[in-house]
Amino acid sequence: MNILSKKMRPVFFCAALFSSFMLFGSGGEVSAATKTWAGTEGGSTTWSNANNWSPVGAPLDGDSIVFDCALAADCASIFDIPGLTVSSVNFTGAFPGQVLNTTDAPVVVNGDISSVNPGTVFQATVVLGADITVNNVVLVNLDLNTHNITLTGKGVLNGTDRWVGVAGYIIGDGTINISVDVDQEFYLAGENYYSGITNVNSGKFVSNGQNPSAKTINMFGVSDVNVGPLGKVTFTFDETDNNLSFLNIIRFNRTNIALNQLLAVNASTNNSLVTVLFPGVVLNSDTRFDVEVSEGALSINLNGVTDNNYCIEYGEDNLQASYFINGPDCDGIPEEPNPEEPEPPVVKNPSVPKTGAVVSAVVGAATLAGLSGVGLYTRRNKSKIDTSEK
Repeated sequence: MNILSKKMRPVFFCAALFSSFMLFGSGGEVSAATKTWAGTEGGSTTWSNANNWSPVGAPLDGDSIVFDCALAADCASIFDIPGLTVSSVNFTGAFPGQVLNTTDAPVVVNGDISSVNPGTVFQATVVLGADITVNNVVLVNLDLNTHNITLTGKGVLNGTDRWVGVAGYIIGDGTINISVDVDQEFYLAGENYYSGITNVNSGKFVSNGQNPSAKTINMFGVSDVNVGPLGKVTFTFDETDNNLSFLNIIRFNRTNIALNQLLAVNASTNNSLVTVLFPGVVLNSDTRFDVEVSEGALSINLNGVTDNNYCIEYGEDNLQASYFINGPDCDGIPEEPNPEEPEPPVVKNPSVPKTGAVVSAVVGAATLAGLSGVGLYTRRNKSKIDTSEK
């Protein structure tokens, strides 16, 4: 005998379907877990080895990954689960971590990748599944996948290779925000093919930091580049870059021209002249460009620059102007002396000592002469401002 009436069966079916959805269909939240690396000394260091994790079991889609780097040997692992999707990756403890990948297997990352210490390397090909922040971690290959990535942390290249950057290629469309610590260095070392926007908000952006064979001319892919007030870009050129054009739109915005925003370096091996064209420079403020030449010479052609009535200082006190052509020069037009400036009169004042009266009169006359008919020249637009009385 069927204990359920025909009227009750639809209700029972809906309830069972709802329960199944709550258990298995809620976006994987039930199965998501935090997996902490517990790799056994001398054993396999692969991610797929269930015994390398606590709780036991290889990571599944949606899991959060944690490496506790209390000892240097605690945080060396090999990623070997192609296509895994993780919620986040965190490296804690006293030492930087290292995730190796011998096959460039992709991992989809939906949350931040962070390390307490600079110098952590995450070698898997990272595919963005959401907008994320990466702190103190060197990525190898990156697919923006229409998302935004913000790169932060410390990154001065030294003997321990504790730097911040992307050591391989970058593809896809999206936004890269470089916001490393001020005065820290950030590196792109590969030939990149991404599109979108690159914002150098802070830090020193350096090309070819880890791969001298990579072409500086391709380091931003085909993205537009914005260099903020606390940002700086360094281009390293050699003889193979001669007569090439840096075609990206690159905008400069600086509040203090005592600090340069662009540094061009000649690293040629044959003492040759390297000429590079920058037609896409856009000035949103006055700024400063420098060169560094130890071998050969440089010629930076700014033909095509959009100056927006702003100018560039070439090196400190404009001493490197000879390395740049076709660009707006902040040195501008020097102030012109007045050839008809009259000799200042001497005014006698019995109540004031004679020497004081002479000094006051000279200063006053010089001030009037300087503001009458001579004209002042602004540093920004180098145009003459007529201050004579009409």
